[in-house]
Amino acid sequence: MRRVVIAHGGTASKPDMKDGTDAAVEAGMKLLDKGPLEAVVAAVMVLEDDERFNAGTGSNFCFDGLTIEMDAAVMDSRKQYGAVSGIRRAKNPVKIARALVDTPNHILGGDGADAFARKLGFPEYDPRTSRAKKKWEEAIEQIKNGEDGVEDNEWDYETLKECWNYERPFEDVFGKKPWAPRKKEGKRFWSSDTVGAVATDGRTFASATSTGGTLTTLLGRIGDTPNIGTGIFAGECGAVAVTGNGDHILRERVSTMIHKWMADGMSAQASVRRLTASFKDTTDVWACVIDLTDYAGGGNRDIAWSVAEET
Repeated sequence: MRRVVIAHGGTASKPDMKDGTDAAVEAGMKLLDKGPLEAVVAAVMVLEDDERFNAGTGSNFCFDGLTIEMDAAVMDSRKQYGAVSGIRRAKNPVKIARALVDTPNHILGGDGADAFARKLGFPEYDPRTSRAKKKWEEAIEQIKNGEDGVEDNEWDYETLKECWNYERPFEDVFGKKPWAPRKKEGKRFWSSDTVGAVATDGRTFASATSTGGTLTTLLGRIGDTPNIGTGIFAGECGAVAVTGNGDHILRERVSTMIHKWMADGMSAQASVRRLTASFKDTTDVWACVIDLTDYAGGGNRDIAWSVAEET
C-alpha cells in the first residue's frame, strides 16, 4: 500500500484554492513517519491558518455576527479519538482535539474546551477576521432581501425569531419586518463547510476535520464534524473525511456509511461515486477516502483538494 495524505478545503472552497491544500498535504507527508494521526493534524493545521478556508482563522461568524464557534476532531484506525465542539478562543482547534486523544475524556465542548486549551498552554486566540465579517454581512443582506444565494439557510423569519438564543437581540440583526420570500437569485455561496484530511502509512489510517461551522445556526449548534461516524471515521478498512451540510450528514451518518461500503468490498472510488449519486443536488456533500489499496475524492461540488503519495 502506498503512503498517502489527502486534504480538502471544504465545500465552499474553490478549485483555484488548491495551493492551500497542496501546502496541507506537503505538511502532512513530512510527519507521516510519526504516524497517520500526526500527519492529518499537521495537514489540517495548515488549512486552519489559511483564512480562505472555514476553519481556525477563517471561521464563519454565527448568525449574530459576533460569535465564532469552532469544531474539530481526529481519529485513527486504532480507535484513538478526540474532538472539541463550540470552542471559541483557539488558533488550531484540531490540536486541542489531538490533545484529548491522550486523556480519558475524548470530547469537550464550549467553555470547557477553551479552559482545557488554556490549561495545556495553548494561548488564547481571536479567530475573527474582516473577511469573515464581510461574508456575514453579505449573507444577512441576502436573507433579508429574499435573495436565494445563501444555499444552506433553512430558517424562516418567524421560526428563527422564536428560537433565537443569542445575547444580541434578533431585531438588531434582522429588523422587525419579516424578510422577503425567496425569489431573487443572489451571489451564491454555501456558509457550511469543513476542511479535512485522511492519511495512511501503509499499515494504519487516520482522519481529521475542522470547521468554523455554519453561519445560519443557533448558538451552540453541533454539526457533523466532532461526531464520530458522521463527518469523520477511521477503521481497519480505511479513513473518511466528509464536508458539506452538517445536519444532513449527521442524519445519514455519512462517514460510517462509506466505511461500511468499503468493509463490504466496495472500493474508495466506487464509494465516492455512490455518495455523489445518493445526494445528487439535494444538499452539498464531498468526501475524501482511503481504503486498503486506493484513494478517492469527490462529491457534488467542485472544491480544492490535493493528494501526496509515496510508493
